[in-house]
Amino acid sequence: MKGIQKSGFLALSLAGLLFLAWGTGTSQVREEGWSKVTFYVGCYDVGKEALQPLRGVSRVEKGFHHFKETNIVYFDPRLVTAEEMQKALEKAGTFLGRVNEPSR
Repeated sequence: MKGIQKSGFLALSLAGLLFLAWGTGTSQVREEGWSKVTFYVGCYDVGKEALQPLRGVSRVEKGFHHFKETNIVYFDPRLVTAEEMQKALEKAGTFLGRVNEPSR
């Protein structure tokens, strides 16, 4: 009986941690005022390094679009613009272009 209780507790604990991790990872993006932009880059890590220090950048994710590496950036447009982020990527030598995303 103790083994069943232990495994049940472990399963509930893991489920709770997964719920918390999922909730905190997406909550900032769902808040009003956050935007998303995607850039084609030569190297994701170089792009992330260039973008992360910018004031207003919340998160930089790795992605792929049409077989090219991308930086998906979640940001506050009141603090930083897509043009400023593009300049940072250009300065780092990794900017290849901007992904045109369909408007919703």
